[in-house]
Amino acid sequence: MSAVKLKSLVYIIFSTIGFYSIFVSFFYTVQKKLIFRPEPLAQEYEFKFDIPHDEFDLCHQNGEKINCLYFPSEEKKALIIYFHGNSKNLQYWGKFLPDVVKRGFDIVAIDYRGYGKSDGDASEENMYEDARLIYKWAKDNNPDIEVILWGRSLGTAVASHLSIDNKAEKLILETPFYSIPELVKTKFPFLLVPVDLKYKFPNNTNIANNEMKTYIIQGTKDNIVPLKSAEKLKSILETDDHFFIIKGAGHKNLHKFNDYHSVLDEILKSHESTP
Repeated sequence: MSAVKLKSLVYIIFSTIGFYSIFVSFFYTVQKKLIFRPEPLAQEYEFKFDIPHDEFDLCHQNGEKINCLYFPSEEKKALIIYFHGNSKNLQYWGKFLPDVVKRGFDIVAIDYRGYGKSDGDASEENMYEDARLIYKWAKDNNPDIEVILWGRSLGTAVASHLSIDNKAEKLILETPFYSIPELVKTKFPFLLVPVDLKYKFPNNTNIANNEMKTYIIQGTKDNIVPLKSAEKLKSILETDDHFFIIKGAGHKNLHKFNDYHSVLDEILKSHESTP
């Protein structure tokens, strides 16, 4: 190899390493913005849904409040605590709830700190604290009704974390990932040098350490959480847990598939009213 070609090769190698290092550094610094994508709402904003709902706030000891919505049902078969995904706010996520309320289930849903009308800043630990606060409200205000934990996308890790030390009738996870580090590795396989991720959200260890019956729902065409990431959770599930696959469904359109509604009926059938 000539000296000129060798010099060019060395230049290409070092340039590639340089660009790669810049990308890794950039990826590390923007983690928070990639994971938490809240949309604030004005305090005077009025939520609009086609079903009855009540709005209330809960306060942490430091004075920061989280905004909550309660959707009552006619039959009150159980109370679902719903944890939404990483973006937007309750006005967006509330549109996924009427199908469940019409099946006879009360739902309470929260905007994590930094989302919607809630105070504070979004973080992994703050989300866990918000979850504990709404769980306490649910148990204090509904002592005679069973509680179900339900998480969607990033909210699956919030729900599964809550399931470790708290009792509920079942844990329902829609579009869950194995963990954030694993999801990053799955979506960005070219990251040969591991990035030290600040956020873990480990569904894998949460599910392994709870004693709750768990149901997972995942679409085959999910481009946010690939099916293979969710499927890695199968090895952690117990024999009486269930993993449902909705063919053709993506990350945000599960509710548009008839198979999804059949799965909901199966998951919730233990709460069917008796004549």
